[in-house]
Amino acid sequence: GGGGGNSGGVAMLLAAAERALPSCSSQDMANLAWGLAALRVRPGTAWCARLALELVRRADGMSCAHAATSLWALGKLGFRPAARQLRGVERTLFQRLAQMRPRELSACAWAFAAMDYEPDEQWLQA
Repeated sequence: GGGGGNSGGVAMLLAAAERALPSCSSQDMANLAWGLAALRVRPGTAWCARLALELVRRADGMSCAHAATSLWALGKLGFRPAARQLRGVERTLFQRLAQMRPRELSACAWAFAAMDYEPDEQWLQA
């Protein structure tokens, strides 16, 4: 299993993860997304959109590390958000730019590029 296939255990993992998303901690959500990306799973647009929705919903209460990891994972999972779909996360992280470590900044920049997501002009001028 693994290596990008969605059959058997991976499909079960994705279904269980989607059910758990609303109740898991922000760290667990980031770790789950990272793990799926590391396994090179391709969960599909609907699953990634659900993860993105949770990320947007929680952005204000998430640490920079967890938000950046979740964004990175979305990019690695092949997600292509609609224009402005991640605006809430983007806005929250922009307000915390001074607090972000280089690893978090690079993860966010890489994620935006990987997702073909164009952040607001203020990000590019910061």
